[in-house]
Amino acid sequence: MNSEIQFILEDQNPFKQGNCFERIVRDIIETHRYEVSSNVNYTGMELDLTCKHKDRPNETLYVECKAKDKVSSSEILTFESKVRLKKVDFGYFIRTKELEHQAKGLVDELQTDDRYRNLTFFEPKKLISLLQEAKKIKPIPNVDKEITKEILAVTHFGDFYILIIKETLGAVPSSYYLVDASKGKLIDDDDIQTQLSEKLPELNELTLVAPISNQSPVQQKEKQLEIQTVSEVQESENWFDYLPASTKHIVGRDQIRSDVFNFFNKALKSETQRRLFYLTGKSGWGKSSLVADIKGRSRNKYYKNRFYALAIDSRSALSSNFVALSFEKILKKAIEDGFIKQDLFQKNISFTSTYDLLSSESVRELLKYLRTNEKMLVLIFDQFEDIFRKDYLFESFYKFLVDISDLKENIIIGFSWKTEILIPSENKAYHLWQQAKEQAVEFAITEFGSKETNGIISQLEKSIGKLNNDIKRRIVESSQNYPWLTKKLCIHIYDQIKAGKEKSDLIDENLNIEELFNSDLEQLDSPEIQGLKHIAQCAYDGKFFEASDVNEIISEKVISSLRDKRLIIRSGLNYNIYWDIFRDYLVTGQVPIIGESYIIRSSVNTCLEIFKTFNKKSTLSTGQIQSELGKSIANQAIENSLIDLRNLGLIKKVESQEKFTLGNEKVLASDDYFKSFITEKFKNYSIINQLADLKPPITSENIVELFKANFKGYSFKDQTWKIYANYLLNWIYYSDLKIKNKIELPKKGGGKKVSLYEKIKNDPSTLSPRTSTKELLPIIKTIPNDLDLNNLDSNIVRDLALFGIVTLNNGHFELTEVGKRLNNQNSEELIREQAKTVPKIQEALLLIKNNTTRVTAKSLIKDNPNILDSNLSDGSKTIYAGYILQWAKFISSK
Repeated sequence: MNSEIQFILEDQNPFKQGNCFERIVRDIIETHRYEVSSNVNYTGMELDLTCKHKDRPNETLYVECKAKDKVSSSEILTFESKVRLKKVDFGYFIRTKELEHQAKGLVDELQTDDRYRNLTFFEPKKLISLLQEAKKIKPIPNVDKEITKEILAVTHFGDFYILIIKETLGAVPSSYYLVDASKGKLIDDDDIQTQLSEKLPELNELTLVAPISNQSPVQQKEKQLEIQTVSEVQESENWFDYLPASTKHIVGRDQIRSDVFNFFNKALKSETQRRLFYLTGKSGWGKSSLVADIKGRSRNKYYKNRFYALAIDSRSALSSNFVALSFEKILKKAIEDGFIKQDLFQKNISFTSTYDLLSSESVRELLKYLRTNEKMLVLIFDQFEDIFRKDYLFESFYKFLVDISDLKENIIIGFSWKTEILIPSENKAYHLWQQAKEQAVEFAITEFGSKETNGIISQLEKSIGKLNNDIKRRIVESSQNYPWLTKKLCIHIYDQIKAGKEKSDLIDENLNIEELFNSDLEQLDSPEIQGLKHIAQCAYDGKFFEASDVNEIISEKVISSLRDKRLIIRSGLNYNIYWDIFRDYLVTGQVPIIGESYIIRSSVNTCLEIFKTFNKKSTLSTGQIQSELGKSIANQAIENSLIDLRNLGLIKKVESQEKFTLGNEKVLASDDYFKSFITEKFKNYSIINQLADLKPPITSENIVELFKANFKGYSFKDQTWKIYANYLLNWIYYSDLKIKNKIELPKKGGGKKVSLYEKIKNDPSTLSPRTSTKELLPIIKTIPNDLDLNNLDSNIVRDLALFGIVTLNNGHFELTEVGKRLNNQNSEELIREQAKTVPKIQEALLLIKNNTTRVTAKSLIKDNPNILDSNLSDGSKTIYAGYILQWAKFISSK
């Protein structure tokens, strides 16, 4: 049984707290015939005083008192030092809470060492006993229940014993007795109970047991612990379930998973002091799937003897008992699954109180067992942001998190957190949450990369067979790396194929988010839609639709149907929508603002010409289109343009035929309609919306950067990205969007390369290389075999011209006489000779020759301030100076 003393004052200021604490301490000191001989010094609930014995005037006593939740080992060592420095005869260390593991171990060590025999440590139980002996309070009356914890509450409305008891076989205490400490009698006073519960959170979910004489057996029976189910995170049975992906179905996430288990291993080996971690990421990014995967992998052969993880769905919480019940659940399951051998420590698990889970003797023995056997328990709370919607719940969570963190034993607590959720600073849990985060290790979940996206597509293909590249491309581009959207698109395609749709027709599907959600609703009848929206509203408001409300508000038939269609899930006693994003759409009617996403792979002029051919005939094949155009356009170019027109929704494929027609009856195959449609369509195009935030001029380089960031499922070469970027620039310029005035169209005929060549021809002495040796040498070695000079990057062509290897002839670049002499055997020797002719490189060679110290890019700029154009930024100067040095060192290395 644990003991503690709590102070509850009407005015909780430090001065009055100190006075109250001083009164208790004086009562203790006086029983030992001491009197305070100097002023009392206190800060909040800590006292420091010196006393003299009444009968032995030369005997002195130093007293240090702590009325705080935790006493550290360093505070005990400081106390011992003060006793020595003050040269007093004895030292009393008085505390109102029991010591935790490390501090307790230190006290036990001091008490067994004869050098510290003048030190006395008063446990709370001893303090209570001394107050009883001094007749300041009455003894506790006998009760016929197992008391797990006794609290002496010293309050402004009286002194009371709170006796927390366990009436069930479970680990969690369910009730408590209230005793008037001045009379030593059990009481049942609602007003006192209310005042105590407001200050002592661990009483919130406990039932006050009245004296038998005050209550009939029927009334006593009615006071039972509220039934509460602790629900584990549900996992997918199939890849197309909307539930969090199980270890069997999760794709990718290798690095973050490795980082998490690396943290577990460090904690197990005591290489880190942290025992808390949290997963962060946006809604729908796979936090729950990773939580489920961590639990699943802890059961594999490699980890099963080291880690035992349990993933709890925080949405099933109903009261502050939830924390204790969750902790009890992982302990019981670990024992049931053989991870913990209970016969080695014999004790049935029990807790001191629902608010104090680590101090009981049985839990301490369990912690010792885990430490000795090098085993780690990992308890993870998913959907943790839901905790803040419930009164008192976070306080019990915070107490548990802090206790775990301070104890540094073989228990890890994890939780997942949506980055979109911000706790207002006025929320009473705000500061507690910030403190909890500071003690935890953060693991950030990012959007999907190509591995994850392709992994989901592979799962789809295993179910329905191979998809053509156009459909897979559509999934990659439309999902925009969003995990939830990738999975939603693949499930939608899976459902469409199972419903009988041809794979070749899927490219015409409107895959925007709103249409996908509407397709979920189209399969429902009116009662099901009403029931779904009611469940969504309840969850949105944080109240949840409970199982007890089935048949009263929504029929069992509707609930079963919605569960079968994977639109709702049950978490404990609560029902919720399968995804928070869909839940929010049902309530607000709004979808996440992420825009449409695709890459246009053909020119606007070709697409327009093909589109207008449908003005003459409503249905056309590829061959008929080519014939209508009356010009030589490659069949592949027509097919690429048709895919773009289908993605945009301007045309669609005729079912069961290899022909195409206009997207719908409203589409007109004309120039005006095409321009109007494209202008309106592009307003919701994510790439263009991102471009709108950039300062002019907008170039193809800007678009390439956005393409790479938005389409991580692709790994095109830079030249391919640039071609697609140039296509998009021309589409924007063709439209009536305002952003068209900010763009810079690419120059035709290699205009940039030509202008750079003209600069080299006119004044080569002012120019330096723009490419490194690593970039240029491999290209030089391919000359003159298979190198297409006109398709090379402009900076590469520029530097080849600077070195005298290429020249411009009638608008086309070709090799000089020097360039024609290059081959694999003599290329390096010849290029050294050519590089020596560049004046800027000559300056660097001279500097290297005359300097005894190492020449760097910065020292080159400092010693030769005119070596580079003064209009360049400092960063560019450093880069280009580095290139000059690379070439100089390449020449010197011969």
